[in-house]
Amino acid sequence: RYELGRALGIGGMGAVFDSVDLVTGDAVALKLVMPTIVHDPRACARFRRETRAGAVLGHRGIARVLDSGRDPRLGPYMAMERLSGESLSAALRAGPMEPAEVVC
Repeated sequence: RYELGRALGIGGMGAVFDSVDLVTGDAVALKLVMPTIVHDPRACARFRRETRAGAVLGHRGIARVLDSGRDPRLGPYMAMERLSGESLSAALRAGPMEPAEVVC
């Protein structure tokens, strides 16, 4: 259903890829559980909780979860809206920020 593109970020639990929804043609960010923990039931339960929280919470500072499931080869995934802009680390490297910029 999704075509994986370049990696946007990698963490201890998962990796996020710039991807395309092949049904709608929309750009999405696809998060996959790391292969090293994909068979750990506790890690997968945590990922499911994260997915549910992302689907329920509605806030401009949180990417909306559009879809989730389990790929037979890749394991659990969640598709999120693909946001553009700079990362927080890049913004912090640019220098001090105004209070209005950091308050949601």
